[in-house]
Amino acid sequence: MFRANLSGNLKRKSDVPDNLSKKLCLNEQMEAGIRMDSLPKHMVHLGDGLFTLVNSFLKETRVHIRVYTTDDDGILHPTKEGVSLKPEVWISLLTALRNFPAREDPDAVSVIKKNVCIFTVGRKNI
Repeated sequence: MFRANLSGNLKRKSDVPDNLSKKLCLNEQMEAGIRMDSLPKHMVHLGDGLFTLVNSFLKETRVHIRVYTTDDDGILHPTKEGVSLKPEVWISLLTALRNFPAREDPDAVSVIKKNVCIFTVGRKNI
């Protein structure tokens, strides 16, 4: 019969960094901060602080439409104002936007998916 004399702690120790933080995309450019003059390929500025970007997290791809603010150093930071869409919902949204009759019908509403819709907001409603 085989006997082993084991001493010490048998639990595995993992090397986990002390300062873990959640980020949309982990690469050098994101670590240094995103600036308007050097946007990554997966990020598009739509105007008025609104951006779209694509990222994958836990093997799930998402399209984000989000408002960003700029700090004193010119670095962009995401706000809570925005949405995260699955690619198939994003495609449905783009298709609906292409066919959206906003100019012909000021009260037009288009439902993309449950709880996702686009509609016309006139200047008098703002």
